Amino acid sequence: MGSFDFKFGTLIVVLLIWTAYSQEENSCDPVMISGVSKRSGSNGYRIRIDGQPSYYTPGGQYRVYLQSTPPVSFKDFFLVASREDAPSEAAGDLGITDRRTTQYSRTCSHAVTHSGRVTKSSVLVTWTAPPAGTGCVNFRAGVVQKKTVWFAEDDELTLQICEREGAATTPAPHEGPDPTACCAPPNQEAKYMMTFISTWTPETHPYQYPEGRGNHWSDLIGASHSPAYTIWDYGQYATQGVKMVAEWGSPITLEREIKLE
Repeated sequence: MGSFDFKFGTLIVVLLIWTAYSQEENSCDPVMISGVSKRSGSNGYRIRIDGQPSYYTPGGQYRVYLQSTPPVSFKDFFLVASREDAPSEAAGDLGITDRRTTQYSRTCSHAVTHSGRVTKSSVLVTWTAPPAGTGCVNFRAGVVQKKTVWFAEDDELTLQICEREGAATTPAPHEGPDPTACCAPPNQEAKYMMTFISTWTPETHPYQYPEGRGNHWSDLIGASHSPAYTIWDYGQYATQGVKMVAEWGSPITLEREIKLE
């Protein structure tokens, strides 16, 4: 009997802890700990859209981060995207990039939350912008720093982005401008400058970030070619050269393929 009483008591403790950190039932508000008042301000936590666009294009694809300012971190979180004129309605679709840290909310159909209570400084989700006519979108987040310390919606834990006026829905990936329209005049050169800025760091991607020699980008490869040649095409299988660049970072096979064209 004594053994039974101990197990039963342990079960009650576990259920109480789960309740304390559960989202309010059927709620899309980032209330992180029921019965405990949130702290004012954002404490360095922030929502950020990659590239910091001033407007969104209907149907466009975006990367959205929920981040802390080191050395501050967080465990639990809740992130929702809703219409400004109808806070209970979804505005676009949030997508999960890492199921070890993120899952869809059980209380709000258009929100994401933590899937494990590991300490982290950043989480990343994708966001597909809503159709034209939606108007402004509000991203709202709540985070638990430790036990009964949590923050939500204040300062940079709310981010608003509005629809670009007159913007058309983003075309499908296989659609685009006429490739023959970018050609230089005969017997003349066209010169372009490209700048590559990497946002791939241990701070923005803290989970399974490669160490040592594994931490690198592939060698740069490019070529001028006629409109009749494509390195890859949407919906088609990649060549062995593209496969080698994507999986191993080696452009040698792709360079050979280009020279054979």
